[in-house]
Amino acid sequence: MRLLKICSIGLFAVTTAFGQVGINNEHPEADLDIKGDIRMRYLGNPIQYNRLILADEEGNLGYNDLGPSSYSLKSIYYKNLSQSVSTQLVNATGAVNSPIELNMEIEIKVDSRTAVAISMEYNLPVTAVLAGTSNDIPGYLGATLFRRENNVQSELEEGSRKFTLYNVPKNYGTTKHITMPISGRATEMITNTTSNVKTIVYSVKGYVENGRGTMHFGNFLNPSENYGEGVFVIHVYEKRL
Repeated sequence: MRLLKICSIGLFAVTTAFGQVGINNEHPEADLDIKGDIRMRYLGNPIQYNRLILADEEGNLGYNDLGPSSYSLKSIYYKNLSQSVSTQLVNATGAVNSPIELNMEIEIKVDSRTAVAISMEYNLPVTAVLAGTSNDIPGYLGATLFRRENNVQSELEEGSRKFTLYNVPKNYGTTKHITMPISGRATEMITNTTSNVKTIVYSVKGYVENGRGTMHFGNFLNPSENYGEGVFVIHVYEKRL
């Protein structure tokens, strides 16, 4: 004889059959078979947990064992350069020594007792404009990738890029333009064994060396030119220690 017990608890119907429990489900097909939404309160975050809960299209739950050397995606950050930035004129022997601020900063938080893998990528259109000159002068134009921690800024050379500006062949009336998309990538591994959260700020800034004319970062011309606006994206992968 089949054992079947049905109980009413508030608005929920709980059914048990051969040791299987169904909530809002008279015919459970698993040890616990819930037909409806699930809400859990006050979940802990112990650092020894290393399994990632997954579900298929039918709601069956399983897990991936992350293991001691596995990282999972924590966050994706995005910053764009919505308005172009222009430099001062640069002469034949001078240079813009300080980085050109583009307001392309992303702040990353590294939780206590975690390790993170950070993948950074940016794309930035840069344009040199020489006005009324027939004697083009070589120079450099590009972008520099920085990291800042505890108010100390350093360059991530892996992600810094520049190109040589030898001439500006495209004429716009009395001026000459040359535009180049600058792309850079960098990765960084950070381990935080302390009980405090680490804060690191990554930024993309403009770079100009020598040359002559006005340098622009971002799309300063008609949008139909399709130079792009400039974008900075960071993926952060994390594992618990």
